[in-house]
Amino acid sequence: MWLTLWVVVVFSGCPQVGAVESIVAIDFSSSNFVNELFPKGTDNEVGAVYVKLALDFYKAKEYEKACRQMGKAVLYKDTGARQLFMAKACEKNGNYTRALSYLRRARELDPLRELVPEMIRIKKQRSMVRAQQQVAAEEALRARLMAQQKTTAQNSFQEIRQEIIDFTNAAVAHGSPNMPPEAKEDVSSEIQAFIEGLTSPRAIVRSRSIRGLTDYGRPELAPHIAVLLNDDDPFMRVEAAIALGKLRSPLTVVNLLERLFVETDPTATDQIISALAKVNNAAVKAGLKKYRQNLVPSSREAKEIDEILN
Repeated sequence: MWLTLWVVVVFSGCPQVGAVESIVAIDFSSSNFVNELFPKGTDNEVGAVYVKLALDFYKAKEYEKACRQMGKAVLYKDTGARQLFMAKACEKNGNYTRALSYLRRARELDPLRELVPEMIRIKKQRSMVRAQQQVAAEEALRARLMAQQKTTAQNSFQEIRQEIIDFTNAAVAHGSPNMPPEAKEDVSSEIQAFIEGLTSPRAIVRSRSIRGLTDYGRPELAPHIAVLLNDDDPFMRVEAAIALGKLRSPLTVVNLLERLFVETDPTATDQIISALAKVNNAAVKAGLKKYRQNLVPSSREAKEIDEILN
């Protein structure tokens, strides 16, 4: 049975220039190591069966099973070689703590075998894996918290959504300096091209389409641009908010407020508030009052909203 266990030990932090690398190769097919895995003794016949099973599982890369079978062999005869085998199997399986415990036991049983550098290497590997797991856990927690905050904000907006829609419909029905009731969307071929460009997968095309529609200065075109308030690209959301601020259409107040309650980009948030301030009708004030309740009173954002409401 041919199987080679390679233990790579890298010394770091030495005063010499560069790292000193030592490779210890343990050949399971060599007679010396076979004798270590299969020590003589009448009480070791059953243990030898477990050793053979462990070697087979190791060769098949089923390291947990290999370690388990060698653990059964240890019950019949405990040797440094068997402990070293289990240490390597556990390391292969990513269980560095167990690997270290087996290495310590192997060192006790076989003090002549130099295992300290190997223990240092595995400890470093364990620390690196734990650091990666910690980062992943923090990112997952941050994602859950953001999802919860988004849900809370959306629920908060839903409480006043109908009220804002009613205010908006009233503003459009009675007319306003920015949106006379008789305004109709006269879509030329050029405007239609810009509208279609808003859905382009290319950010530069979407950006140019926003600017192209804004240049017409027609508030009735604003709802097309408002769709990009939900773009995945925060820079695109900023551009959309700036454009809506220029068009000052009451038709997009609901879109702006709905995005405000869930926006995470500070620049986009500032531009959305600025766009709402330029419309500043009853719907805007109702929405901003609700949003203001979730802010720290002394924050810059809260003070800016206070100025709009006053």
